[in-house]
Amino acid sequence: MSARGLLRNPTLFDPQYSYTPLEAIHRFIQTSIGQGTNLFIFQHHLQYMSEEILSKQEMRVLKGCSSISGLIEFWRDYEAI
Repeated sequence: MSARGLLRNPTLFDPQYSYTPLEAIHRFIQTSIGQGTNLFIFQHHLQYMSEEILSKQEMRVLKGCSSISGLIEFWRDYEAI
């Protein structure tokens, strides 16, 4: 029952966070790259984790990324804002 909620927010059971903190996204990116996660899974998880963080425009850009390096670059640019 909590699978979708945990996908959306890995810190679901920590009352300190009501949405996915950027720190959790960083950790996911590092772990995924280290494990060799494929593009589809990587992008899908990032979309769920960032639903409450990104605007609709930013989400469209995220969904339009066609490579893992493009997704990483998106997050680097997002954090520079």
